Amino acid sequence: MRTTRCALENHPKLKAHAMTVFVMACESATATQLRNTGDVKVREATLKRLGATHVKAGVANAHFEVVKTALLDIIKGAVPEMKAAWEEAYDQLDAPIKAEMKNAASA
Repeated sequence: MRTTRCALENHPKLKAHAMTVFVMACESATATQLRNTGDVKVREATLKRLGATHVKAGVANAHFEVVKTALLDIIKGAVPEMKAAWEEAYDQLDAPIKAEMKNAASA
């Protein structure tokens, strides 16, 4: 498993996607929302779009863990004191995206 994980983490598209997730989360003020309210809110329309996009791209639930690892590695290197908050925020974001993926796949 370690070899597969390293190969995926070094994949240029995965690194680019992790950065996209990081920027999207920053722009939606995820860390601030988490700190102020204890949860992360994303518009329903955005979640539906993300779910449909991920299904169309063939994303599986296991892929979320790989992206999470890559994202947290980026954060740990840049701002280690925020890693725990970002991990919690990611977990709060991936659950509704996965739910929308399930809805999109069954539609």
